[in-house]
Amino acid sequence: YYLSIYGARGASPWGWHLVNLLIHTGATLLVYLVVKEALDRKWTALIAASLFAVHPVHAEPVAWVCGAFDPLMTVFVLAAFYFYLRYRKRGDWYYLALAAGLFFGALLTKEGAIGLLVVVAYCEFFYCRNSPAFKPRAVHSAMIAGAFGLPMLVYFLMRYQAVGSLLYNSPPRNPLGPSLATLPLIALKYLGLTLLPYGYNFQHYTALVERVTSLACILPLLALIGVAVAI
Repeated sequence: YYLSIYGARGASPWGWHLVNLLIHTGATLLVYLVVKEALDRKWTALIAASLFAVHPVHAEPVAWVCGAFDPLMTVFVLAAFYFYLRYRKRGDWYYLALAAGLFFGALLTKEGAIGLLVVVAYCEFFYCRNSPAFKPRAVHSAMIAGAFGLPMLVYFLMRYQAVGSLLYNSPPRNPLGPSLATLPLIALKYLGLTLLPYGYNFQHYTALVERVTSLACILPLLALIGVAVAI
């Protein structure tokens, strides 16, 4: 990615910023398409895309040249989710194949794209109900998640060949247990910053939560579960 832009525009700052803006524009268009496909409401999709386009949370990845991998991953993830939704409505398997291929591209851009697996499994289980019975829905959800799991497996095999490790290529900065116990707090914190974009900073420090039995882990987790149920 960086080599291709450098080959086209060299070190010219405006060329790099233009590419970032174009990628962000593409992501905004995909937000519109995804919301319209999911809800079939043009005005809701237009409002969602407009908020996405101007939200302050995007200032750093759009303005910072080195942050381009965030909006680029967003393009791949949204495109994959869009074709997944098309598959759910029309049942054509080539839509699912396109979604899986785009998911693989998202993984090659940034590993955080793995979160799409959770979103797809959630949609399959709670929204796309082919059968009211629990077991058939669970089996079908596992099949769809497996279609996305194959690109993930290929990615991790490539990662292992490249760095010799499936997860870490260096010792983790923090222990795994406290890191996992801190995740609900971090997720809730950034959800709040998304809804109320005030007091942004280059980096929001969050102290580690030492135990999963701590209220600092349990309360944010319950809040996130409440939000998921409400949605």
